[in-house]
Amino acid sequence: MFIIYLIILFKLINGEISIRPPGIGKNNSIYILSLNSPLQLDCEVEYGDFDDIEDINALEWVRGKMKIGNNWLSIYTQPKIDEKRRWLRQSLYIPKITEQNSGEYKCLFFDDLQKTINLFILKNLEWKTKINKIGAQIGQPLTINCGAENIPDEAIQILDSKGRAIEEVLDEVLVTGAEITLTKIGKEHKGLKIRCVAVRPINLKNLGLSEDLDINSVDSVHTDELDLIIDVWIPPKFDDHFSSSNHRHYAIPGSKQLLRWTITESNPPVKIWTLNKDGEILIEKEKIKIIQNLNETTKPFFAVLIENVQDEDYGRYTLTAHNGILESHQTQTLVITR
Repeated sequence: MFIIYLIILFKLINGEISIRPPGIGKNNSIYILSLNSPLQLDCEVEYGDFDDIEDINALEWVRGKMKIGNNWLSIYTQPKIDEKRRWLRQSLYIPKITEQNSGEYKCLFFDDLQKTINLFILKNLEWKTKINKIGAQIGQPLTINCGAENIPDEAIQILDSKGRAIEEVLDEVLVTGAEITLTKIGKEHKGLKIRCVAVRPINLKNLGLSEDLDINSVDSVHTDELDLIIDVWIPPKFDDHFSSSNHRHYAIPGSKQLLRWTITESNPPVKIWTLNKDGEILIEKEKIKIIQNLNETTKPFFAVLIENVQDEDYGRYTLTAHNGILESHQTQTLVITR
């Protein structure tokens, strides 16, 4: 065992630890991160034949005096070995950065090779748009504010999902500072992704670096992103297929009559129906049955079945469909015939 250890030490003379992606500042050892963002750092060592090593966890991540395990929840490691390429990797994962993750970390190989990094956590920007899904009624203009508090407009970029300037991709779009306006949104804009990018300068001296890190360190910038999705609101649209010309139905007293309304299009989907007869809300009662379906996988419909038409049943039936944002209505008239 001692001989194997000496062999490993001899190989370590030419070994080197690298961490990817590299950081900034002195020795590329400083990482500036945003709250709630994910982090993956790959620590690799190359030195020769790994057949001498029985435990691939000989390469390890350490914080303070504690080794970071591979079964932790908020922070964990994952080893990988490639004997053909003669490298060993230990990846550090932090799925969601918190302020408690700031500080010094070391990647060690048999305590003989090591590389130290420092994580600094920035508070998230306060974006002026607080929601990720923004919309307007079809045919209307839509203004999107990509600004952030304490960030000048000239430090804001507005891009599409592929990183292209939005004004180069969309027609009829106006850019004013950190705002863009689509002069008339249509169905083609539904689901369109907008990336708001803020570039803020970082003075490393203000991070409270230790003296050894502060030497030769340079200022940097940090990029924050906000992803927005455009929604196009469409008022409920009624289908005329189930109603006759001018929405008039003729019924003989004592007969059975069905009045049906079907929605062919709505965004968001219809959520609420309201039925009025001659200006008063109509509810289900004896001889009148109300049937409704709000299933989003089929066309929503609302129907009134009158089992035995009487004089009081003739008149105007107005159904209002509301999708939570917009509403539409359609009137069908039941007319007496002899």
